[in-house]
Amino acid sequence: MKIRPWIVVILLVAGGLIFLLDPASRQQAGGEDGEDFAAFREGRLQLPERYETHCPDTVGDLLDTWGLAPEELEALGLVVEGPGDHSTGGKEALSLAAAGKKLAADRLVKVRHLDLDGDGIRERYSLRDGILRVEVGSRQIWETPACWWVDYFFLGDANNDGRPELNLLLWKEGSFGPQRPFWVEGEDRSVKNHLFVFKLEEGEIKAVWQSSNLDRPNLRAALIDRDGDGKKELLALEGTYTGSGEFQLTLWQWNGWGFSRLQ
Repeated sequence: MKIRPWIVVILLVAGGLIFLLDPASRQQAGGEDGEDFAAFREGRLQLPERYETHCPDTVGDLLDTWGLAPEELEALGLVVEGPGDHSTGGKEALSLAAAGKKLAADRLVKVRHLDLDGDGIRERYSLRDGILRVEVGSRQIWETPACWWVDYFFLGDANNDGRPELNLLLWKEGSFGPQRPFWVEGEDRSVKNHLFVFKLEEGEIKAVWQSSNLDRPNLRAALIDRDGDGKKELLALEGTYTGSGEFQLTLWQWNGWGFSRLQ
């Protein structure tokens, strides 16, 4: 029996529509709207809101914003000098474990203003309910996709190219995006933590660097010039995926194609 070409076309279109409309088919194919991320997002929305009003630009600011005791930073060579600089703004100085647990138990609300593209106009960067939005005046120019949950963001020159970037600590399904390496055959569809770096150029937010799944989730991060050489290091407060209550502070530096840990 000879099958006419137009019948083949109809069958292909029908099959495509069934795939698009069937959630089970999308899930098996690794769709971005999987149930795992929906459950993760719902859990995050149950956390109490906390406003971060202070911007940690210096080591002393980190003590205030993260609540860490000075000795937690001294192990990395981040020593706060001068009288009164070890103050935590009247707050109780916490151990690394206590500070990590406290920060992990909150849903962050945060607003910052900075001129990322150097046009003389400061943009507004706001985070609430896991969504980060970028506005210029009354006009919104970008927001993060609904399939991401942004825990934290910080502004600064992460790759030491002389221009500040928008840096996101976020959760999403899948280790890779559309740029998955050709040698990787499968995809880890679990919800894991990532560090994404973006720039603002010609009115558009553009990707600079996007990590695959991080070995340990980053709760917080900041850029610090530890040795005064004019180059920024990345200080990260890391937890675990198991929720074991183990936290650590690590230092990283941009190496031209990613971040390398400093020993």
